[in-house]
Amino acid sequence: MIEEADLLTVQAQNALLLTLEEPPPYVLFLLLCESASAMLETIRSRAPLLRLERIPRETMRTHLLARDRTFAALSTVEQEEILLLANGSIGRALVLADPQERAPLSERREMAARYVSCVLEHADVERMLSLMADIGIKRDKVTVKREELVALLEDVLTALRDLILLKRSDEVTLCFYTDAETAHALGSRVSVKTLLALSDAVESTRRQLLRNANVRLAITSLLFTV
Repeated sequence: MIEEADLLTVQAQNALLLTLEEPPPYVLFLLLCESASAMLETIRSRAPLLRLERIPRETMRTHLLARDRTFAALSTVEQEEILLLANGSIGRALVLADPQERAPLSERREMAARYVSCVLEHADVERMLSLMADIGIKRDKVTVKREELVALLEDVLTALRDLILLKRSDEVTLCFYTDAETAHALGSRVSVKTLLALSDAVESTRRQLLRNANVRLAITSLLFTV
């Protein structure tokens, strides 16, 4: 079993090629990778591709509670956040059980939740400017990295996805909020049309940032739009 096979250099993959072509009869090679496209075409043509599905959250929860003391010692809210962030990967969940590993993602989720709350609660300018400053967009300088801001907007989109679906059904698997009642109460403030419009505005800003748009102008434009 070769873990992180997609990180092998071209030279290493070529060195492995002959062994894959004529393996010993008693050996089965498993090349584990997050992206098969990172492997050479000559490797892919000789190795059947097996895609693994995400593990259901309840299955992950049961497994982690039984086998990982660190996870079991966490609060229910922390456990739920880890399961959301792990996105179906038990290995990822084990890493995120470490508070230091989870902290940056938790902080970003908090910022995304604050942004959605500010918009839906019609926050005043002072509150919005305070949020922008905490994100890293101040009057005199911008300290947040572009990729971090894109990731933040993606979290906002996930939060809005939850709110939109909760307007349509009570049977929803939440991907951002850990408390359905809190999310439902927040979403009840506005219509589905408003949530969809906000989602479109956020997605438009995300695409602008990916096209190297000015960070301050893009975010300011988003605030005026909403």
